[in-house]
Amino acid sequence: MAPTVIADPDGDIVLLLDPEERDGPGSPSYNRHILCSSKHLTLASPIFKAMLKHTFSEGATLMTIGQVKIPLPEDDPTLMTSLVLLIHNRHNHPDIRPPRDLSLLNRAAILVDKYQIHEAVSYFTAAWARCYLDHNAIRFHPFREFPLLFCVAWVFELEAPFKEITRFIQYNCVGSIKDLMEIGDEDLPIPAGVIEMLETARLGAIEDTIQVLASLIAKYQNRRGAAMCRVDGTQLTNFNLVHAHRDMCDATVLGSLTRGAMQEGLYPAAATGDLRNGSVYLVMQRVLGVNFTTGCENLRDLMPNPPGRPRRVYSCHGIREQMGAAMMDVKGRLSGLDLKEEKGRFKSSPFLGYR
Repeated sequence: MAPTVIADPDGDIVLLLDPEERDGPGSPSYNRHILCSSKHLTLASPIFKAMLKHTFSEGATLMTIGQVKIPLPEDDPTLMTSLVLLIHNRHNHPDIRPPRDLSLLNRAAILVDKYQIHEAVSYFTAAWARCYLDHNAIRFHPFREFPLLFCVAWVFELEAPFKEITRFIQYNCVGSIKDLMEIGDEDLPIPAGVIEMLETARLGAIEDTIQVLASLIAKYQNRRGAAMCRVDGTQLTNFNLVHAHRDMCDATVLGSLTRGAMQEGLYPAAATGDLRNGSVYLVMQRVLGVNFTTGCENLRDLMPNPPGRPRRVYSCHGIREQMGAAMMDVKGRLSGLDLKEEKGRFKSSPFLGYR
């Protein structure tokens, strides 16, 4: 006979977990039973509350006989046992097994969401997750595990980790975030709108990064006679050559910058479509890696000032630094999502808006 875990000695419901595989037809036998209270289950879970109404077979059996067995063949027996015991306030029961790794935490989060028991177990599930994250920093996880981290932070309502996790996904996800979240056969309980918000931010940051280079090229194209090169008479011995040199330098920057951007697939706009399949990080690295030159590259050791210390022309004119500063601004706007705001958008119904 299968062992019975006693959540409530006066219980009227037996949950059946961990079915044995059967070769032929017929009902399977279950390796774990949990004796529990319909009152506790219905108070904690709207799913069990609906199931135990007289309009469902389980509820009708309970009303007629006074006890009912409910098979839960798909639920993890260890995690479900722990959650049911917590619902019954059996906090020190020896059969409570806190999940110790991310996969188990994620499965616990899926169960909590499946039965909508967030409030009843929130203190303990949040403690489980924080204990795990205290020993396993978010940034050290392989990227393939970030959907699981996302799910855990969302379901267990961990504000700071949620913001850090979503920011990391925004910045590092290669390709669609929706595709990233579709792992294996598990449908993670995260509203589609939350994922769409992340994807919108990712694509927006890629567009802004591409625009950094496009704006710089446009700046040189539309300089309207005002030279960008700042070489002056202190750097060229022949002052009459200053204006000609400035024009030549700007033309060199424009030509080499345009050529380098085209080689990296960053220019013109019509050629940048494939970049949306990369990550914000990778696109930023492409922009910073664009090869260009200036007309001032050959100006060296001109007009010593003070004596013995030759003044050198800053040959790249700070262009790469400008690009870097602009991209740091783009990166700074990728701040992750605010958990309270996102929860507020999907609070109206737990059954709407999920993938």
